[in-house]
This record gives sequence, C-alpha cells and structure tokens, in this order.
Amino acid sequence: MVALPKAESFIDALRASALGVQIVSEIDKTLVAQRTLVANKLAEAHAEIELTYPGLQAEVEKAQKEHRAAAEKLQAAASKLNAAVAARSAASHEYSGTCARLENELAESASPAIDDFVKWARGEIHDLPKHFRVQHSIQTTIAGPRERVQSNKASIEKRRAALALAIEAAQAMKLIPDQGQAPQALDALRAGIPNVEMDI
Repeated sequence: MVALPKAESFIDALRASALGVQIVSEIDKTLVAQRTLVANKLAEAHAEIELTYPGLQAEVEKAQKEHRAAAEKLQAAASKLNAAVAARSAASHEYSGTCARLENELAESASPAIDDFVKWARGEIHDLPKHFRVQHSIQTTIAGPRERVQSNKASIEKRRAALALAIEAAQAMKLIPDQGQAPQALDALRAGIPNVEMDI
C-alpha cells in the first residue's frame, strides 16, 4: 500500500510549485478586486452622505424650530382655554348661588297654602296603592274558557302622574311675586287631578 503524503507537506509542495504560485496569484488578484470594489462603495457612501447630510441637518433644525414654535403656541392656547373654563365655572357657581338665595327668599314669604297643597299631594301619592283593584273572570271563547284580568292600575298611574305635575306647578308658584291668587290657582290644580276609577 502506497502511503499518502501528509497534508502539510502537500500544501507546502503545492505552494512551491509553479502551479501553486499561479493559484495564489489568482486568489490574490480576486481578493484585491473584491476589496477594491468594497472600498469604492465605501468611498461613494462617504461622498453621498457628505453631499446630502448638510441639507438633512438643515431640515431637522428647521423642523425643531417649527416644533418649538408650535409647542409654545399650544401652551398659550391651553392656558387661554384653562382661563376660559375657570371663568365659566366661576360665573356658573355665582349664578347658581344667587338663584338659590333669591329663590329661597321668595319661598320663605310664599303663600302657606302652597306647602299645604304639596303635603296633601304627596300624601295622595303615598296612599295610591290602597286604591288598587283587580278582578278575575272567566270568559268563554271558541277555544274554550279563558281567564280575564281587569284592574284600575292605569287609572292609578294617571292620577300619580297628575299629582307629580301638580306638585311641580305648586312649587313654581312660590317664585311668583304676587301670591294673592295662589289659593285659587291651587284649587284649580286640585280640580284638574283625575280620580282613581274604582269600578272595573
């Protein structure tokens, strides 16, 4: 069996040969060409950024300046808005306080008949469930007997709504300067409230 030469000996021999020298030379040429290409692209990148960067930097600085101006304008607008909201709140608070004070002053000297009416109306609302009536009956139909339920619930709710409106109207009378006609007006309110229908 023929012994194979060691790898190190083979490579050394190849490098020393003419063929080896030619191969190494071709590899060096290829490597130099590739590195030259990369170096040229790098130079082009440097040249391009040197050409475009000043303009880009100028755009950034311009945008920063505009941003600062916009931020200052926005801050000024926000301050103006806050001041307007505060002024509105103060005016609303003052208005509410003034109205409440004056309404209380009018209510204190209003006709006592108004409070009597309101008390009566609230009592009527409280007692409405006592007037509830329901009736069950059997109705004969073609399909057979059928249960029929009748009640005065609708009548009760109608009176409840009328009483609630009458209370609001009576309370509003306290703001009328001349209280001389209050009793007559309350009588008219009372007369307009429908009674509960007891017959069903």
